[in-house]
Amino acid sequence: MSETTEFKDVYEAIASVSPNRQNILYTVLEEDAFGEKAFFSDDKLVWESTKGGFFSQNQEEVGKLHDSGQATAAGKKLFCDCLGGEKRLVICGGGHVSMPVIQLGALMEFTVTVLEDRPLYANNARRAGAHQVICDSFENGLDQIEGSKDTYFVILTRGHRYDRVCLERIAKMPHAYIGMIGSRKRVAKVKEVLIENGTDPEVLNQVYTPIGLNIGAETPEEIGVAIMAEIIQVKNQKLRSCGFPTEVSRFLNNHSPERLPAILTTIVARHGSAPRSVGTKMLVLQDGTIIGTIGGGCMEAAVVRRALESGLEVETYHCAIDPERIEHLYLPEKGLLVTTDSQYHRVSPAGVARTLDFAPLIDQDALMEYQPVLQQNAALFASLVDAAVQSIATAKRFHDKLEHFYTSEMDYARLGRITDRVRAEVLALCGLA
Repeated sequence: MSETTEFKDVYEAIASVSPNRQNILYTVLEEDAFGEKAFFSDDKLVWESTKGGFFSQNQEEVGKLHDSGQATAAGKKLFCDCLGGEKRLVICGGGHVSMPVIQLGALMEFTVTVLEDRPLYANNARRAGAHQVICDSFENGLDQIEGSKDTYFVILTRGHRYDRVCLERIAKMPHAYIGMIGSRKRVAKVKEVLIENGTDPEVLNQVYTPIGLNIGAETPEEIGVAIMAEIIQVKNQKLRSCGFPTEVSRFLNNHSPERLPAILTTIVARHGSAPRSVGTKMLVLQDGTIIGTIGGGCMEAAVVRRALESGLEVETYHCAIDPERIEHLYLPEKGLLVTTDSQYHRVSPAGVARTLDFAPLIDQDALMEYQPVLQQNAALFASLVDAAVQSIATAKRFHDKLEHFYTSEMDYARLGRITDRVRAEVLALCGLA
């Protein structure tokens, strides 16, 4: 780990090269060169933290490593961080199905561009949260689009003619994904015409259609979920690390060195059911500010520790069922509450600044064989909680009956005096009186 001021040049180097190149950031993980970094673009050394160091001496061997994750070169263990560019989602058409795709794409940190030739529908796309809307013919709109290996095209137009125009032009662009809505018959007809016009059949065979994962979607919202789920699947199958999140890159490129002393954390290995993948990054600034996230779970204690190190007052609230587990953190000086939401204590969305939903990160396929046991355990847990609630309610009723008998006979003034005397004696014994 190193302060970002030491390596600021590498972020400038990353920003300067084309995202369509093969860009890889290497880090030595062991021995005397531990922490040395180098940035390669198309197998050429662009930047290194130590001039004439390990990477200069072993440039040819290191340049052969093209997969994200840990690897070995010249006898040393390295971490290879294959960097993608800005994730772009280009949607052709601004109809009803496009609206949830726009919203979900923006939520997943894609830069969303919508092409729509009807002003009313173009305005709908803007209201849905599209970052760019081009209100023009599809031909003219696509002339303004520069594809890349990180660009995902979704064709959701209103007819065969528009599908053909869009697909013909997109097929000639660099892309990560092309998906087109429509029946198999409709899509086959469009492909047939394009092949006759000279479009590469190999590219057309790679078009995802019918678009979206087969989840039995019916409503526009469900279809939107299916489309984005397929895009995520394609993205994550490319064996690329997460690279630099947009918010991290933006901060590193836009702030002065005085603001930059920080630690950049990167997940270099993953075991078990960790929620985030290898390559995921989080920037921790000198004042404790965190940009990005490397995943939930057991992070509450780290937040508490960091806050206490910064001299902040922290209030912790523990789980009633598992008292060892912290469920809520409150930092009064910052006006910040970090809380959890579950079926047993719901959090109102009012006033919530940021929500992290880890449910989509669960590998459902991996859990499939354990479903019967999990369902049985969940049912047992629920029944035990219900039984506990009933027992507490019964105890409360008995307590109320007891109060009816003893309350009138209690001398609360005397009890208060005894309490004060005992408190004073304890403080005296501790030297605090």
